[in-house]
Formats: sequence, C-alpha cells, structure tokens
Amino acid sequence: MRSQTIHRLGFWSAVATFVLSITFIIGAAAGLPKPWDGYSLMMVAAFFTGFAFAYSGIGRWIRWAGIANGLFAIPVFISYVVYSFILGVWWGITIPVFLLLLAIYFWRA
Repeated sequence: MRSQTIHRLGFWSAVATFVLSITFIIGAAAGLPKPWDGYSLMMVAAFFTGFAFAYSGIGRWIRWAGIANGLFAIPVFISYVVYSFILGVWWGITIPVFLLLLAIYFWRA
C-alpha cells in the first residue's frame, strides 16, 4: 500500500470524525432520535472514507460505494423519523458492500 493512500485515509478519517462529532453534538442538542448516532453516522463516515481511495482498480469501487453510503444515509435517517422499514433497508445493502470491498482492498495490500 502506498503511503499516499495511507495519508489520504488518515486525512479523510479525521474529517469524518470531526464532522460526525459536530453532527452528534447538534443532534443531541436538537433531540434527534437515538439511532442518529449509529447507522446513519456510520454511512456518513463511509462517505468520507471513500474519498481516500484512488480512482483506479478496486479503489474506484470503494469510492463509489462510499458515495452511495453517504447518499443513502438520508433515507436511513428519515426511516427512523417516519418509522418506515423500506427507507432503512439501504443500510443493509450498502454498508456490507462497502465493508467487503474494503476487506478485499486491504487483503490484497
């Protein structure tokens, strides 16, 4: 694994941690539902982590899976507000795909 990828991964992980910390504080102050600090934030973290990977090979797939996680974080969060299972089912699809691609990437490295 190249050091450039490690530096990008560290940078975007720090950005995700900062954004999620601020979001959690705002969410707690606003009285948002408890799952807001779990599944939805995991998807947002995957969104930011996806930007750390290169544009070629499996890194491109990881990047797109991360972006998909970020986009589907909104319906997952809304599913807790309106109690809709259909909106929340995206978490069960996009997170496993993202994590499987990450496992393959790091196994090859």
